[in-house]
Amino acid sequence: MPIVPDPRLRECDHGTVTRRPLSEVEPRRAAHLTVPFPEGESYEQVVQRVGPWLEDAAAAYGGRAVVVIGHRATFYALEHLVKGVPLHEAVAAPWQWQPGWEYRVVRR
Repeated sequence: MPIVPDPRLRECDHGTVTRRPLSEVEPRRAAHLTVPFPEGESYEQVVQRVGPWLEDAAAAYGGRAVVVIGHRATFYALEHLVKGVPLHEAVAAPWQWQPGWEYRVVRR
């Protein structure tokens, strides 16, 4: 199986709070839906980069299974783009890790 790295699936750039304890980052998430983290990016900007990746992947792999390894920001973007979950709800929902999520993408 080919491994295709793509920087569009990277974590949100948390700017000045990068590598800070989760207890410092977690309470700030909702405030950065549209406003970037200081010296970083917003979750809306994450969606704007994951969206084109999703379109490219659908075109390249149409109908086939694709394993995506990403970060929480990638998860938020996929919840929003594929499932239609409002971004503020995806980011605000209690986080619980699990071994994977499954999405079905239908090209229009």
